[in-house]
Amino acid sequence: SVAHKGIRPSEESIRSGTEKRRGKPSGNTGKKHIATTERKNSISIALTGKSKSETHKQHLREANLGKTQTQETKDKHSETCTKQVYKDKIKIAWDNMSVKICPHCGFQSKNMPDMLRWHFNNCKHNPTRNILQEQQQKQQVS
Repeated sequence: SVAHKGIRPSEESIRSGTEKRRGKPSGNTGKKHIATTERKNSISIALTGKSKSETHKQHLREANLGKTQTQETKDKHSETCTKQVYKDKIKIAWDNMSVKICPHCGFQSKNMPDMLRWHFNNCKHNPTRNILQEQQQKQQVS
């Protein structure tokens, strides 16, 4: 179709399409979208890493401003975070993580994000890191 080729349709075709749809409900009216685990995962993957613009954040803030949660909703949130089962799952996951060791300084931790930030190639005891930093500083000066 023309729309998929990046070609803008003519004003006449836009008007005729609008006239055909006039008075009819939108395409998704009355359809049920079942939130299956597979669907939730695909949406999660699609949205991961996408950040919201400042104007979008402001619109979200304005839309939710003044809304209050019911006591039932508050209780559900509270129950989820205080359940012993939830705490046990976190503990089991932490216990199953393997200990990572920095080859340059020997520091050991299970916290992989911190290890990647401060150790391995970024470790202050890494001799190649110091050489790379000196080269970058020389390039900035010249």
